[in-house]
Amino acid sequence: MKRLLTLIAISALVAAACGGSTADSSFEISDEYAVLRLTGTAGSVSVQGEDQATTTIEATSNYEDTEPEVIASVFGGDLIITDTCEETSCFTDYTITVPEGTSVFVETTTGQVAIGGTTSEVTVVTTDGNITINGMSGALEVTSGSGSLLALGLSGPFAFVTTTSGVIDLSFEESIEDVRAKSTSGSITVQAPGEPYAVSAVSGSGAVDVNIETADDAPGSVTAETESGDITIYRR
Repeated sequence: MKRLLTLIAISALVAAACGGSTADSSFEISDEYAVLRLTGTAGSVSVQGEDQATTTIEATSNYEDTEPEVIASVFGGDLIITDTCEETSCFTDYTITVPEGTSVFVETTTGQVAIGGTTSEVTVVTTDGNITINGMSGALEVTSGSGSLLALGLSGPFAFVTTTSGVIDLSFEESIEDVRAKSTSGSITVQAPGEPYAVSAVSGSGAVDVNIETADDAPGSVTAETESGDITIYRR
């Protein structure tokens, strides 16, 4: 049964300097779930995995006329977070702390996304905004319209990354099984542990520098493709 987790929600209305308003909401969730799903929002998102059993959510909504509602509910094994922003000027910034084994799915229209400290899968879909991933050991999947991706301290074996316009920078601490990075316009950099990889690197307009041992029959592979931009693949 779907349960609306608003028991600990706090809403505070504050006049903003620009003439708009802000509303703050807080949640503490002890229900068990497998996947955090934050969808359909504009604004910055920060998700941090910690060695804890509960989830905390701090949300600040900025709006002109109608105060949006921030909703957090556990349903079907997922913690679903969304808001009711309808105005074009309305957006909500989130700071979320989750148990470190939680899978994370974030979908935004605009705003920066920062995720770290998780040991499970991370998926990010954004239309416009920079993405930072720091220290995760699960599979990574990113689809971005416009904005850079900086992913450091990766120890998961898989990463599938696509951006229309923006720099891609991936740094792995553990062996890679399958990494694919594709950009229409933007440079791609992949730093991998020092062992042979099957490498495919193609740039329509830009330099390609592969400074790592390669072998077509290697168990791990790195594929990088950009229409405009440099590609650099080098040993960690």
